[in-house]
Amino acid sequence: MNPCDDNGLAEEEFKKLLDREEFDRHLYAETLEELELDEDDKIGYVYKRLGSGILLLRLAMRKDRIILEVNGPLAAESVFEDLTVDLIMEGGDADTNGAAACALLGAYLGYANLPSHWTQGLAHKEWLMVKTHRIAIASG
Repeated sequence: MNPCDDNGLAEEEFKKLLDREEFDRHLYAETLEELELDEDDKIGYVYKRLGSGILLLRLAMRKDRIILEVNGPLAAESVFEDLTVDLIMEGGDADTNGAAACALLGAYLGYANLPSHWTQGLAHKEWLMVKTHRIAIASG
């Protein structure tokens, strides 16, 4: 909700709902370890998903820039797989963290750059491709 909207929350109410310190800690994490993904009492914590996705996206962008400057085109499949495996190995709510982070990472790298040994055996692949194509058309 927009705290400035007449129908939304007052700024004081909004601040009660958003723990800015926790939000910033997760949003601006520099390493997976900083996210503490396996904290017992916060495994389902929404900030963990957000932090996982933003961090993996930032790491991929940094690798992209470094590899392009030094070695030419990025080996995107390797970047996707390496970052995903690193994230999942941190534990916690690994499937949910991975789903959120990989959605952003996959959107950045593109379907063609996902590891082929992950996409070839995908269950219901044809159905998913049709739905994805329709969404892409509808969204312009």
